[in-house]
Amino acid sequence: MDSQLTIAIVEDHDDLREAMVEALSSHGHRVMAMPDAERFTELAASSAVDIVIIDWNLPGEDGISLTQRLRQANAKIGLVVVSARGLVQEKTKGYQSGADIYLTKPVALQELVAAVQSLGSRLKTPDSPGVPALLFGSLTLVCPTGDRTPLPWHEAVLLRALIIAPENQVDYWQLIEAMGKNPDVYAKSALELVVVRLRKRMQSVGFESNAITAVRSKGYRLLVAIRLL
Repeated sequence: MDSQLTIAIVEDHDDLREAMVEALSSHGHRVMAMPDAERFTELAASSAVDIVIIDWNLPGEDGISLTQRLRQANAKIGLVVVSARGLVQEKTKGYQSGADIYLTKPVALQELVAAVQSLGSRLKTPDSPGVPALLFGSLTLVCPTGDRTPLPWHEAVLLRALIIAPENQVDYWQLIEAMGKNPDVYAKSALELVVVRLRKRMQSVGFESNAITAVRSKGYRLLVAIRLL
């Protein structure tokens, strides 16, 4: 499988934009860069892009608006938001806009390259009938039968956290934070309700009833293989 990606960077900070281009180009990717959404839109009309790296604070149309627009137009494009805004509610807004990955500035170029290559691998993995997958950008779950079903935002975020976690296990407080809530005030019973609803939704489309299991006094674990695309 060809690992080269076509990447667009929309970043108004000249030095950072150039550093990103150099880092990604050195790994064999085709990289284009521009300082604002308007110039990106002109480029997008004539070039197919796999992944777009977007700064939140752009002149003119901001990065979140651009992310929303791109996600609505293309459910399969990879979107990475890079921002100095690191509050949970700000990250949540980024994911709600359609971002696949949200990185907080200052971001190490090594981390950016790793995140982009991981996302690119997922995007370029061909669909396999019968292999469950979460299409996070479009909030869609591909069932064991190959059918697709939409997920509410908070259930998709919770499932995504379980998919990418080591051993597919996540603590209660981490799941609560992933949903953009404050672990100090968000009730554990409210989290349990989200998990119960997600389990029922998954079971109704062909997953086992114990696809997500509770880990006593810790959190939850995903017991089935689901790809993140």
